[in-house]
Amino acid sequence: AAAALTAHSDFTEADAIALRTLGARQVVVATNGVTPRNRSHLRGALPDGVSPDWRYVLYVASAHPPNASGIPELFNAMLLALRPLERLVVCGGVALLINQWLAKGGPAHLIHGRLVLLGELSDLALDGLIANATGFVLPLREGGGSNLKTAEALFSGLPIVATGTAMR
Repeated sequence: AAAALTAHSDFTEADAIALRTLGARQVVVATNGVTPRNRSHLRGALPDGVSPDWRYVLYVASAHPPNASGIPELFNAMLLALRPLERLVVCGGVALLINQWLAKGGPAHLIHGRLVLLGELSDLALDGLIANATGFVLPLREGGGSNLKTAEALFSGLPIVATGTAMR
């Protein structure tokens, strides 16, 4: 069984040590790394739907269901705390999950004007968002493996508001 698990690419070094302890002879950790990018030339360059007058925090995630696990509870609190020119900008497939939450009775009155859902973006548009963001949010309540979204947020050097699950 351990040999079958060694082919999986989402293991962290801690997982590899556990597999070796169980007797796996060849364990490869394929890291979920961050590609260094110079984004300084993108200050002020924003995709449509994001005003240069806003200060915003960013959440970038795929449509994998655990990425939306903290949204109902944590987004309500975040959105209530925003000031007039502050926004929460969400991009990636997780925006579809947030739309589903809203369709099922999420607080549309609270979100109006405070939450910006951009969906899937090009790498250039995402780089522009990161270059202009004031921070990241990582509202994960469940999930496993290594998270590229956490690595990207850490690598950005921006402030991060995250759950313990996101920072594992």
